[in-house]
Amino acid sequence: MKFRNIVFGVMGNVAAIVGAQAATVDFYTLPTSSTPELFFDGGSVTGSADVQVLNYNGIGIVGGSIDTAVDGNESMAFSFSAPVNNVTYSVQFTANIDGDGTLGDRSIEIFGLGGTSLGTFSQFNIGTFALSDLVGAAIITGFELTAEVDFFRVSGISFDLAPSEVPIPAALPLFLAGLAGVGAIGRKRKQSE
Repeated sequence: MKFRNIVFGVMGNVAAIVGAQAATVDFYTLPTSSTPELFFDGGSVTGSADVQVLNYNGIGIVGGSIDTAVDGNESMAFSFSAPVNNVTYSVQFTANIDGDGTLGDRSIEIFGLGGTSLGTFSQFNIGTFALSDLVGAAIITGFELTAEVDFFRVSGISFDLAPSEVPIPAALPLFLAGLAGVGAIGRKRKQSE
């Protein structure tokens, strides 16, 4: 095996390891239930009351005028177990209760490293909403949705694990030493032939 093939193979594996890992959570596929904290692969959701999962409809909050939606100043907080970026959330069900012509009026507060608020924004309607459109490339650790008068249900979220800046430089000398060792072995074999 040629040294060049080994190097490209190792580099491909390192790129796959350090690349962002994407995750998508479809809440509407979960069975109907109610829980104080809903865990998903990569984080959890809590609410101003129990989180209500309604199969084929997404998640809301128990209580209020609609028991299966976030409504009337209820809130839902998403926390990630590791820093993330490229976060989106989807709303596929909402209504216009206050008659203002917009659906699902809500505010979203986005949190960065150390729980620092990156800002609070107003949103409405159904669809998929990209948090990076609001805070750029900032690292996100969580976000909170609060209903105004209208109600809504969250059907899913997606996110990428943020690449870590610490392990890559720390591992770089070890990686380079390994490549040098492989090169030395290859030269030694070539000389002995």
